[in-house]
Amino acid sequence: MQLWGDKLEKARQSPYTEPGNGSSGDSAVSMLKMQGLLPVEPLCRGPQAATVTEMIVHFICRGNAFRSIIAEAYLNSLKFENLKATSSGTAAAVDRAGNRGAYTETLGLLAKNGIQGFAKTSYGDQLTPSRLTEADIVICMNQRVYDECRQLVDLPASTRIWSVTDIGEPGRIAHTAPRKTLRREEAYHEIVEGINKLISELS
Repeated sequence: MQLWGDKLEKARQSPYTEPGNGSSGDSAVSMLKMQGLLPVEPLCRGPQAATVTEMIVHFICRGNAFRSIIAEAYLNSLKFENLKATSSGTAAAVDRAGNRGAYTETLGLLAKNGIQGFAKTSYGDQLTPSRLTEADIVICMNQRVYDECRQLVDLPASTRIWSVTDIGEPGRIAHTAPRKTLRREEAYHEIVEGINKLISELS
């Protein structure tokens, strides 16, 4: 029997939508269902989900306009009844006005990958203690975010630190529109890979 991790690898190599398919989030889930790529326990859908406690994953970046928005939308696009995502940013309130353009670009990237419909309707949600109250797992997008989080809230023991660099940070600097697009897509795929690994662990 093929392992769940191997199946996830096939999912990553498959397109989320077929050309001309307008309902990309649903088509992604349908494809995974048909190929048997979605776990049954402990992540499940339908009546079985009622027997499993819901788990909330909270993603944190800086502005809550790019990385954490992508992570929240992608995880929620998988439609696990007992696994939900939320998000916020360490500097979201102060940078909100300046991040409107970044949020617009993020929505475009999500649309390109067929999951814009799963993005939350706003951006720039500031990280506060209350936003972590119901979180079972907290994921900081990189070390910088983690360090800033520690100045704002008490992080739970379940906190994880990823290595997804933001646009403009060392290692992901771009000076032209095409290069910025490429860097955004790199970050998108890093986030998707991270979430797929997380699901594999939870399964």
